[in-house]
Amino acid sequence: MGTTVSLEEGDIREVKIFPNPTDESTVIQYSVSSPSKVHLMVYSLNGTLSKILVNENQTAGEHTVPFNTSDLAIGQYYYLLQKENKIYRGNLIISGR
Repeated sequence: MGTTVSLEEGDIREVKIFPNPTDESTVIQYSVSSPSKVHLMVYSLNGTLSKILVNENQTAGEHTVPFNTSDLAIGQYYYLLQKENKIYRGNLIISGR
């Protein structure tokens, strides 16, 4: 099971997270339409930054980010994926281990 979010054309096209819910690891895939600085961060529901997964210049095309969640508490989180002035938000659930 996973989550797919389709986004508007032009910046980041589609974000896929699988599996979601997850227990120890998941993969986040997204497509960038043009080279740019990209940030991918995971936050707890209270807004505390849990992980910075990406903070770099990336080429156009599809990118895959493995994410080990074993050091995070069970619960619901959200990710922010930022490219230039656009920010996309999605949910991630860490289930029982």
